[in-house]
Amino acid sequence: MNTLRVDVPLDKGEAEVALNSLDLEVRKQDWHRSNTELSYGNGYLTLQITSKDPTALRAAANTNLRLLMLCLKLI
Repeated sequence: MNTLRVDVPLDKGEAEVALNSLDLEVRKQDWHRSNTELSYGNGYLTLQITSKDPTALRAAANTNLRLLMLCLKLI
């Protein structure tokens, strides 16, 4: 398995907005080759992507990181 974990330092309010916004997209994704999880704890928003192969990891990372960056710009 291939795994990418990104920890973004955010305060609780910003993290709640980001989680609520991104959770809809993460749950909607029905990818057979990768799995994405979002969580918040200890002052960090954590995005963890697990995939069966590096190509799927890269594709999922590109999509989810773009969404995360957009969300953080809007907060």
